[in-house]
Amino acid sequence: MKNLVYLGVNKGQTFNQLVLKNKYDKFYGFEAIPEFANTLTLQHKSNPKVEIINAAVGEDNEPKVFYVQSTHGGNDGVASSLAKLSKSYITEKKSSNFIINNEVTVPGINLKEFLNERGITEIDTYISDIQGMDYYVLSTIKEFINNKKIKTIQVEAQCDYITENCYELSYPNNISTFHELLDENFEVVSLQQGGDWNPDSPTRWWHRDLEFALKKLKRMVKDSGQILEMKKRTYYEKPSA
Repeated sequence: MKNLVYLGVNKGQTFNQLVLKNKYDKFYGFEAIPEFANTLTLQHKSNPKVEIINAAVGEDNEPKVFYVQSTHGGNDGVASSLAKLSKSYITEKKSSNFIINNEVTVPGINLKEFLNERGITEIDTYISDIQGMDYYVLSTIKEFINNKKIKTIQVEAQCDYITENCYELSYPNNISTFHELLDENFEVVSLQQGGDWNPDSPTRWWHRDLEFALKKLKRMVKDSGQILEMKKRTYYEKPSA
């Protein structure tokens, strides 16, 4: 059975596209914001392949305070997390558009326990966009990684040249920690943003969306119109033309 596990589906923009492509036998979408999760549940209520889980993925199954945070003065919830954005991040971005819309108490869920309860032993695609918690949660299913039971992994990671955590969290979430966790069996095959790669630029990226694949699945990929052989840590610097 082919499984998609997607943490932090937000309003379902990407998740819904994946459901339409129908490449998996089961689609598990996790979203902590109740309004977003309820809407997605209604949208997919007639599809037995889709399960929407309204919970914040973290350490345990206890209720959690969840910070609904938006950018650009809207209500998109894209920066929502189990922690507030750090003051240094907001200051560096020089933006007053980062706001806390609301603080809600939501169910907590431990991903390893969830997978065990559902009898899930293999994951085809793992996508994580959970704002600072990506590394911690992925590390809780290390046995899947070590036993090569995940084919592809996409995460949002903080660039190493950013020395302070973007969220008020004690967990690391920087690129090098993902390499330490994954390099034995996985390699980076894709970058999702083009953007400004220069660590000295004021408009530099704080985060990168990285896709890892089992080494046997390694492939050449396009990024910003270029064909790049993604090698360990080369994407910290701007690629040559």
